[in-house]
Amino acid sequence: MNLRALIFDFDGLIVDTESSSLAAVQEAYRRHGHDLPPELWQRCVGSIVDPYDHLQRLVGPGVDLTPVREEVRVRKHAADARLGPCAGVTELIGAAVDAGLRLAVASSSSRRWVEGHLERIGALEPFHAIRCRDHVRQTKPAPDVYLAALDGIGVSASQAVAFEDSPNGSRAAKAAGLYTVAVPNRVTRGWAFDHADRVIDSLAGVTLQAVSGWLAAASAPASASMSGEGGALAALAVPPPVRPMLAKAMHALPDGDGPDGDGPDGDGWIFEPKWDGFRTLVFRSGDDLLLQSRDLKPMNRYFPELLEPLAAQLPQRCVLDGEVVVATDS
Repeated sequence: MNLRALIFDFDGLIVDTESSSLAAVQEAYRRHGHDLPPELWQRCVGSIVDPYDHLQRLVGPGVDLTPVREEVRVRKHAADARLGPCAGVTELIGAAVDAGLRLAVASSSSRRWVEGHLERIGALEPFHAIRCRDHVRQTKPAPDVYLAALDGIGVSASQAVAFEDSPNGSRAAKAAGLYTVAVPNRVTRGWAFDHADRVIDSLAGVTLQAVSGWLAAASAPASASMSGEGGALAALAVPPPVRPMLAKAMHALPDGDGPDGDGPDGDGWIFEPKWDGFRTLVFRSGDDLLLQSRDLKPMNRYFPELLEPLAAQLPQRCVLDGEVVVATDS
């Protein structure tokens, strides 16, 4: 499936406003003699759960939290106004614009907040749709805001990739049917992202070619990939599946003068040990890239970390026969 769109969360992904949000709420809790429970903050990030509801229950209904809330809010907004885009965001958006992709934001924050910061950092214009809590009845982890974003850019979920920094957001994107890349920030790093399709440390260095490869590898049915029927791989001069020629085990180096008469004659031959790896054939045609085992089975799901470097190094159309070797310190 060809990549046609990218959908970004905003807070903590495009601009790291999550760190200042956490600091502000922690300060409010400390001023009232309490600590912010980490599990509560996990529920809050990416959603509209209000952490002050819990604090109000702790201090009682007679304590007015309005003054401290307003004070830390003003200080947080002042800090946020000095923030730039997160690493790699500008480059990935620029590459998507150059490639003619559709771009959207799906956020649980208000539209005024999101558009204000996008305009401040000079990143508002590239987006074709911005969908926020103002546009939906349910925010993340419900899929509504992602479904609204897909509708706004006129692209199906199978043709888009979502980028998220929180478990709530990742669940929402997956529930909308999107291939989801989790990019944890300083606040959410270490949280569980088991439901995401891929977890990466940062958007820095992430290429559009790599993102397209991730989506293609995830969306291509194994049966279609291995049958060679349809798609760009079927048009290769050597389409999959291909049964490779296998090495033959020998008790000693072959000798042309031996009793069996096999092997090369004469001097000057050099032999090297066979790598004990996974025999793999790589088929590449444009954005389509398939790893095939010696038994004709697809291997993309077992070695997803190879797809990006292979896409970066190989020619646009090729078939490569080799071994996948897992390097260890020992």
